Amino acid sequence: MSLIGLGELLKKGLNIFKVRLVPLVAIGIVSSVIGLSVGSLTTKKWFNSVSATVQSANPDATVTQENFRDLLANLPPEQMSSAFLSPLLWVGALLAFVIGLWSQGALMLSAYPYESGSAGAPRELGAIAKEALGLMKKLFLIDLVLGLAGIVIGAAGALLIAAASLVSIPEWLVLIPVIALILFLGVYFGFAPLLLVVENQSVLGSLKRSRELVKNRWLATAARLGIMLLVALPCAVGLAMIPVVGAALGQVLIAPFVLTCVVALLESLKGSQASEAA
Repeated sequence: MSLIGLGELLKKGLNIFKVRLVPLVAIGIVSSVIGLSVGSLTTKKWFNSVSATVQSANPDATVTQENFRDLLANLPPEQMSSAFLSPLLWVGALLAFVIGLWSQGALMLSAYPYESGSAGAPRELGAIAKEALGLMKKLFLIDLVLGLAGIVIGAAGALLIAAASLVSIPEWLVLIPVIALILFLGVYFGFAPLLLVVENQSVLGSLKRSRELVKNRWLATAARLGIMLLVALPCAVGLAMIPVVGAALGQVLIAPFVLTCVVALLESLKGSQASEAA
């Protein structure tokens, strides 16, 4: 059984999106509103706090959002460290991270079908919200593993580029393999968070399961994921140009649609693996 075609993939993703529109949009709106509210509140308080520090160092300065970055860059090192170690900044970042973890699990629960090959009936919002809370620890661990892997590869690439510059090797000769490795591993293990949620896998189990599904189908999977992103990116950019609500609309509409297409692709990968095993 070959993988689902691109047109059928987008059609099936759209079908799942339409059937699950209410929970997907509701979760997107809730996470966006809470995230923006927390971010706005903590950022405003941090801005006011740092502005006071800037003015204490430079009483003649008038602090505005336009010149804030330049004034901050000219602070003495100890005051700059104090600004970036402000509890307000880190509390805001922590709350945003927690909201993001919950939203990640809630969206996956909202999108994934009960029955293979069909959109199924949407879960109730209360059940989604409650179950997503229980997934946060495992999602944190899988995101941490994938994030650390990316950081290690990126750091190794930066060191290799620095070493290459010392011996007059063009940087692109090192940069291209590093990017290729990140993409290669990203496609292999990119389904792990979704598998962790929908199959109740462990962290290591979800990584292994993702690799098994993509094995021997890497190129076809990467092509479909790449084209999906190329379709979604102009839509997201277009929405982002709408004042005030554009970015939020992208998060509420485009991101869930991409997720439902990934769900459709995951089902196709499962079906392809099952047919090969039969």
